[in-house]
Amino acid sequence: MAAKPSGANAPQHAPIGREAFLSLPRDSEPLRHVRLETGHTLRTWDTGKTRGAGMMARTRIGYELSSPDGVRIFRGTDFTSSPMHADDSDDALRALLGFLTLRPGDTDREYFDGYTPAQLAFAASSNCEYLQFLYSDDGEGAFTDVDAGERGADA
Repeated sequence: MAAKPSGANAPQHAPIGREAFLSLPRDSEPLRHVRLETGHTLRTWDTGKTRGAGMMARTRIGYELSSPDGVRIFRGTDFTSSPMHADDSDDALRALLGFLTLRPGDTDREYFDGYTPAQLAFAASSNCEYLQFLYSDDGEGAFTDVDAGERGADA
């Protein structure tokens, strides 16, 4: 597997409340809302912003990973997928999960400096390890699309 970005290039997992997600600007376009094989859910959306310039510009994708009981683990608006993958593709979701399931020892210690205690507990958990295995580039984890969800039903 390719080396994971660290420091300024790594997703920041900015904590933002659920109400903020439900009140995304109308120009924010939902991409995917999926259930993972462990019961965790992952939502992604187009933030309306890009990183880079010209033909190299990539969509900044917003994301929220929640536990099976609906508790948010990560939320951010700083992920960009590979130019080889559509923003709403399974490959883009696998790449995002590659960052969200990094564990201590997988990359530089500084990568985890901004993690909350709950995020550190998740990173050290067997659930994280299992998700990392299931949704790796070689993994066979399936994404089950969830119906429109709260925002889609209200939009």
